[in-house]
Amino acid sequence: MNTVLERVKIRLGIPVDDGQHDTLLILQIEDAESYFKDYCKRGDIPLQAQNVIEKLVVELRESHGGIQTEKIGDTSTTYFEDIVSDTLQKQLNRYRKTLVM
Repeated sequence: MNTVLERVKIRLGIPVDDGQHDTLLILQIEDAESYFKDYCKRGDIPLQAQNVIEKLVVELRESHGGIQTEKIGDTSTTYFEDIVSDTLQKQLNRYRKTLVM
């Protein structure tokens, strides 16, 4: 069975034995896990949700971390309003817990 890092590399078309991007990918996996836990209001990530984490890493990378445009001179940055696709949002919602007050 492949690790999360290896499966993310496969999804991104990066050879599994290519360690050039590992540090960045590990950080992005951690960011995706944090996003999952925060959005879903959970302290854990169910094993069944691991593919959602992998897809989230891919979407975040493809959206350049949510940055739509960036201008260095006079510093102008515009972010996507929705960086997660509707399809992935529906998958995340399956794991979302409802908080009762």
